[in-house]
Amino acid sequence: LNLKVALMVGEILKKHGVDVEYTRDDDSTVGLETRAEIANALNAGLFVSIHHNSTTTPDKGGTETYYYAPPERPELFMQKDERQKLANEIHKRLISNLRRTDRGVKQSNFSVLRNTEMPSVLCEICFISNPEEQNLAMQKTFQELAAQAIAEGILAYMGK
Repeated sequence: LNLKVALMVGEILKKHGVDVEYTRDDDSTVGLETRAEIANALNAGLFVSIHHNSTTTPDKGGTETYYYAPPERPELFMQKDERQKLANEIHKRLISNLRRTDRGVKQSNFSVLRNTEMPSVLCEICFISNPEEQNLAMQKTFQELAAQAIAEGILAYMGK
C-alpha cells in the first residue's frame, strides 16, 4: 500500500515538473537507515516517507504526520520551521481529503527523520489495524486521495 501511494505521488509531482527519486520502486525491502542514506546521497531537496499505521488494537484510527527537529540536534533544529511547514502542508491536505480523525502533526525520533539532512516528514495515512480504515486503504480511490493530498502538500511547500 505504501509503495502504491508513493508511486502515485511521484507521478503527480512529475506532471508538475518536480524531479522525483524513490528509495524503492518495487516491492523490495530497503532498511530505514539506507533510505536516509539514499536521500542524502541524492542531495534531495526534501524527503517524504509514506506509511500506513498499525497497532495491536483495532479501535485506533486516523491520520498523523511527523517531523523531527529537536534543540539537541542543531543541524536538524536549524530546519525546524521548514520541517514543520512541510509536515503541516501535507497533513492539512490529508485530513481534508481523507476525512479521518486528525491525530495531529507531531515530532518523533524516527530513523528516516533523524538521519535525513533535508526537510523530511513521515506520513501515517491511516491505521490498517482498524478494519474500517484497512478497507478504505485497499480502495484505489482512497489511495488516489492520499496521493493527491501528499503531492499537493509538497507542491504548496515548494511554492508551486
